[in-house]
Amino acid sequence: MPAPASPGGSPTVAAHTRATDLRPARKSLSPYVLAWCAIGLLAAAYLTALAVRPDLVTEHLPAFRPGEPDGNQGQRAMSKAVAEVQTLRQSVSQVQLDVAKIKAAVSMTEQRQEVIEKTLGARLTTLEEKITFSAPIVAAAKPGPATLAAKTGGARPEGSSNSGGPIEGSQLAQALTIGAVPPIETGSIVSTPAAVALPKAVDAKPPQAAAAVPAAPSQPTALAATTTPEPTAAATLVGFGPAVVTPTKEPVGLRISNGTSLDALRLSWSLLADRHAAQLKNMEARYVTRAPVADGEPSFELVAGPVKSPAEAKRICKALAAKNVPCQIGTFEGAGL
Repeated sequence: MPAPASPGGSPTVAAHTRATDLRPARKSLSPYVLAWCAIGLLAAAYLTALAVRPDLVTEHLPAFRPGEPDGNQGQRAMSKAVAEVQTLRQSVSQVQLDVAKIKAAVSMTEQRQEVIEKTLGARLTTLEEKITFSAPIVAAAKPGPATLAAKTGGARPEGSSNSGGPIEGSQLAQALTIGAVPPIETGSIVSTPAAVALPKAVDAKPPQAAAAVPAAPSQPTALAATTTPEPTAAATLVGFGPAVVTPTKEPVGLRISNGTSLDALRLSWSLLADRHAAQLKNMEARYVTRAPVADGEPSFELVAGPVKSPAEAKRICKALAAKNVPCQIGTFEGAGL
């Protein structure tokens, strides 16, 4: 629509005004548009960084923390459970330690009992051997009734029979009846010998009994006649003289080491036998238990032997002492190592 002409104006001014209205208006960026452009640039930069270096983005992101229950009850329960587990572990460790101590004590007791049994067995064996060796000599040296009769000139001890045993009352009564000797009072036998009691009893009886008395001496004569061969055999036995018991020589041994256990003695013996083979060859190793001092544990001594003679033992000990090996001469005894 054409602009109305001014009343006082000319047509040129009106045309100029119309041309000015037809020019395009200049566009300007508003703050709203600028804000959105900045947001878009930031988003593009974020996406570019996430695609190129994702590790940089994750470092700056907030960490996810799960929510904790009210009052920290879970943490308290966990701490309590951990404390109980630690206490239980300590108890189990203490029990294991006690069991180990008990095992060690039982093992030590068994070793002591074994050593004691071996020592007692060795001593009993030695005593049995000595008794067995001495029994025949003692039996041969013991005098019998025949020997006593030979020594006393054929007369037997009072109250003994032909067999050497005591005369019983029934045998005495029978002998008196056979010899027609009247019974004798017991008091006369106890207080005086039989040879003195017989005349007293004969005087108290009638002449018939006294006439029968001389028959009595025939009985000792008969007894002496029956025992005449025995003094000859006894004389032959006595002719050898008294028996002499010769003590057996105990073997000589060398005590060359000691220790608190049998394993230590075995190790010492292997080392000594290897290093000093010239002195200890053809020898056997044994051990002897020594009594503990106060409340200590028992110890063991190493005994090597047997050695032929004390002189040979002294020579070997001198050679070992020159090599700083302790050596003592003693008896070769103990149990085998």
